Amino acid sequence: VGAAHCTYLCKSDKKIKVSSCCCSSGPSSCADNQAMCGDKPRVRKMLRRDARIVCGEWNTFNNTEDENQFTLRIKKIIRHSEFNTTAGPIGGNDIAVFKVKEKGPKVFKNQNLPASLPRLKHLLRSESTLDGQTSSNLVHK
Repeated sequence: VGAAHCTYLCKSDKKIKVSSCCCSSGPSSCADNQAMCGDKPRVRKMLRRDARIVCGEWNTFNNTEDENQFTLRIKKIIRHSEFNTTAGPIGGNDIAVFKVKEKGPKVFKNQNLPASLPRLKHLLRSESTLDGQTSSNLVHK
């Protein structure tokens, strides 16, 4: 699950990913740089081949995978039908579901654990929950 507004990319007329400045206006725009942006760059929907999901990644400047990461290939991106790209996130419904090609459970080998979800009994009452990790134990209170 992710934000719908993050499933749009700036692409050239040949549908090649280019810098986001190619599709912006104002002082940060670089749209007139044809070598960088190509012809008529515009914002387009991200396709499954445009991205991958890396679980356990905390350093986006490092392109190497370590034992605490694994990559999932995207099979389909489903955006909320009422997400409005003109209004953006402030318009609401800013959610997308990523269906992945891999099947079966994926296990973190070391220090990373997937986020735990609140239990149903906590959702039905007006109490708060605390989820987190201490040492190697998952905490749910």
